[in-house]
Amino acid sequence: DDIQGVYKAGYYKQMNDIDLTSWINTNSKTAGWVPVGYSGSSAIVYDGDNHTISGLWTNTTENYTGLFSSISNGTIKNLNVVASSKQVKGGSYCGLLIGRLGDGSLSNVTVRGNVQGGSYSGLVSGYKGSGTIDHVTAQGNVTGHDNVGGIVGFTRGCTLTALNYEGVITASGAYTGGITGFATGAIQDCDASATIKSTGANTFVGGLIGYTTGTATDCHASCNVTMSGNNSSGGGLFGYSKSRIAKCVSETTLAATGANNNVGGIVCCNEQTLTQCYASGTVSATGTGSNAGGLVGVNLYLKLLFFGQCDGDRVYGCSGSLQPLPGDPLLCLRRREQYIVWLWLGGI
Repeated sequence: DDIQGVYKAGYYKQMNDIDLTSWINTNSKTAGWVPVGYSGSSAIVYDGDNHTISGLWTNTTENYTGLFSSISNGTIKNLNVVASSKQVKGGSYCGLLIGRLGDGSLSNVTVRGNVQGGSYSGLVSGYKGSGTIDHVTAQGNVTGHDNVGGIVGFTRGCTLTALNYEGVITASGAYTGGITGFATGAIQDCDASATIKSTGANTFVGGLIGYTTGTATDCHASCNVTMSGNNSSGGGLFGYSKSRIAKCVSETTLAATGANNNVGGIVCCNEQTLTQCYASGTVSATGTGSNAGGLVGVNLYLKLLFFGQCDGDRVYGCSGSLQPLPGDPLLCLRRREQYIVWLWLGGI
């Protein structure tokens, strides 16, 4: 059961539950667990066989902190990780399961505990490169600087499927989300129920993802988001989206108090089609030069045809930067291409 030996390329299968308490008390009483593969590992497949690793905690300022440190490519699957009453504390690239995983996959994983890191912090992983994350559940609190997420702080070219997060996220820098702060891959069937507190300026905050260039389908967020910095973008699901959003639901309450902020019930800034989406919950931006939209804060590059009842005193319709007439369809013009998008507005 010596998990510290899992750093060389190969296939590893966990045969029983493991409690790290004894190892920590014997070997590292002050700093806690020493992450596996601290100097970096690759080509590792770790199969937890649905067993649990418990008693995890760290107290360090070192980067690449977690049960595992940094794996350039590999797979971790079928594993449950439970932190002790102490948190996993580290520098940048901090997560309960792994600080940084490059190419590869995370699958059928659950984690529970709290993480305090710097940049690139998430409850499961601080960073994930290309590959997949699927069927992962995380419960606990995450505190970090920039690129902070409930599941993973930052993802690049990674497909996210069937992820669930519940907890509190506190971030002071750019890119914060209930699932991940930044994503360039597709996201599907994901859910976040979180309290998200962002204090940074010039940031992107979303109930699911702070900034995304990938498509989003069948996702849901029920969050309480507060933003106190200036010049930022916040959305019930996405702070900024450069791709298609379809069949997504936001029940997020969002309040921005700084100056020059834009917020929306679904997404703040949107560059592509938004179809069959629903938003409910109070959305407000009270600072000077700010916009708040029931669905979208600012539409940048598309043309929407909005059908439905709009209350001009309370809801800006599809875009916070335009004021509709109550009861009238609202046509939002942003460029030559035309998209016919059906939206159902749940009210603010």
